[in-house]
Amino acid sequence: MTSSTAKSAERAFEILELFGERRTPLSVMDIVRHLGYPQSSTSVLLKGLHAIGYLNYDTGQRRYSPTARVALLGAQITRGFFFTGDLAKLAFELQARTGEEVVFGMQNGVHVQYIHTLESPAHAMPLHHRSGTLRPIGRTATGKMLLSLKSNADIGALVRRINAGERVPSVNLTTLLKEVQTIRGCGYAVCHEEATPGASGIAMLMPRIPDHAPVAIGVAGRTERIRARQAALIDILYGAVKAFAEQSGRATGTTDQQTDLHRKL
Repeated sequence: MTSSTAKSAERAFEILELFGERRTPLSVMDIVRHLGYPQSSTSVLLKGLHAIGYLNYDTGQRRYSPTARVALLGAQITRGFFFTGDLAKLAFELQARTGEEVVFGMQNGVHVQYIHTLESPAHAMPLHHRSGTLRPIGRTATGKMLLSLKSNADIGALVRRINAGERVPSVNLTTLLKEVQTIRGCGYAVCHEEATPGASGIAMLMPRIPDHAPVAIGVAGRTERIRARQAALIDILYGAVKAFAEQSGRATGTTDQQTDLHRKL
């Protein structure tokens, strides 16, 4: 795959994700303004997505909107990988109960990548956590939660890769391993202002899915809100993951950790 082909594929997915975030028909210029793409290539890409049935085009309004094919593709993928429950429903319910942003993250190299996000309308917090966003895996709650599944040796190798490519500050392996050990014992991760100034997050593991990379779910918001409600948010997050696991007929991601968590709170 050439670099131009890869870039076009990346932009196609980012455009579809933008429709999911905006939830309204968009013009070529709307997409150019939001994503910063060149107008000419954006127009060509939108026409291509329209030609293969992923976008409708309203000639009067000159706006595009996703077709049912996008929804059906998402449903097919969901049944294939997340067939045990409704992640979108889980995100909406968790957002309603916490009032905070909800994120789902997976490891992507030395980063955690947000595969789905749901912003909170309750308070303005420019976290910039769009779907597809990359954050340092050792500096976020979802990332540290995913690290808790790895051996100390694997974490050490990953940190060496991170520090070799990062300027400052570097990740302190000793400190990180102590934190990961605590996470393994309690079943949740808390991170204050390490990736985004003024923002904090709490995360846990989602139920494991065969042949699929681990997924962490988290809530994020202003640090003062997260700190003030930390115990309550952990309880809510645990309850949501536990209910999801029970409905889907799967065990939670960390076995004994999250099984015993509710009793510890």
